[in-house]
Amino acid sequence: MEACARLGGRMIMFAEAHWERRLPGIEHYRERYRHHHGAEAPPTMTADFTFCHEDPVYARERAEQCMTTYLQSLLEHYNLMGTHLDEMKGYTGYGKQAAKLREIGFDRYLRGFMASNSFGTPEQMIETYRARYEVIGTFEEAACFRYGGMPQDEALASMRLFAERVLPELQSW
Repeated sequence: MEACARLGGRMIMFAEAHWERRLPGIEHYRERYRHHHGAEAPPTMTADFTFCHEDPVYARERAEQCMTTYLQSLLEHYNLMGTHLDEMKGYTGYGKQAAKLREIGFDRYLRGFMASNSFGTPEQMIETYRARYEVIGTFEEAACFRYGGMPQDEALASMRLFAERVLPELQSW
């Protein structure tokens, strides 16, 4: 965060933990940005794994299925349940996250991941984003629509519904 603020970069955060827990880091970045540049930091960019569908039950089930597949592949690819990052210079923050993952286990990590990402009906997604706005303030959204083996046509339909019904609301804030 310090390097990002010092260089005048925009903070980007994946939606992977409750936003209340992320707020201290965001506030620290904002403070350091003001310190280095004498101006307010640009809005934090949040990156969500999204799924937008008119059927709330299907939306939740599909999002959970694809997020589970995605997270399993991510943890396996980077061996994030291992200890190899604990003492690696420049990666100790990741090592601390890996230790936390080992402590809480995959199921609890998945629940937190799902709770922080936005998915569901357009109305549910707007509600999720509004709740995030109330915690962290202004943010920009980078939505990932295809992940965890989701077919392209399904991701495209989700993206179109999001663009039609969710995005105009976000842009009005």
